[in-house]
Amino acid sequence: MSHWGLTYKTFEVLWPEEWNKVVDALDELWNSLTVGLYFVVPVCKVGLGFNYNEYKSVLPYSGDIDAGYGYPLPLKSVAVGLMVKVQSNTLDGKSYVIARKNGTETDLRVEIGSGSTGIFVIDGIEVPFNQGDEIDFAVDTRNLTTGSITIGSISAVLRVVVSS
Repeated sequence: MSHWGLTYKTFEVLWPEEWNKVVDALDELWNSLTVGLYFVVPVCKVGLGFNYNEYKSVLPYSGDIDAGYGYPLPLKSVAVGLMVKVQSNTLDGKSYVIARKNGTETDLRVEIGSGSTGIFVIDGIEVPFNQGDEIDFAVDTRNLTTGSITIGSISAVLRVVVSS
């Protein structure tokens, strides 16, 4: 017997009460498939260096700088987080790493304070992406007058959107 109280049957009538349990079980299965499917879009190149007064795009996976395009997402999804690891930082003010959608900045933006290193995370913001939309990242050190920053990694977390 299943935990829904259903047993195997031969060919016979399925009563409404039993059918409702089947429907409930299918709903439970559907929810388990559509909630919690995530994937990560990382930059796989370690030690990307940026100087003061720059605005550079970074291509996911390859880490190419100013590639002129983003990585096309294979699935409809929602970006829900951005993580940046800073290895070294001698910049004289705030810098930013920003997730971009089709070349346009989104609200997924990590602020890195002057001289700060370590791991920086932003979440709680949702940015929808359609299948085929392009994602990339921007490193913004504009309006700073001295120093440089070395980024160890950048990763965006996306939740898959399953259409019914």
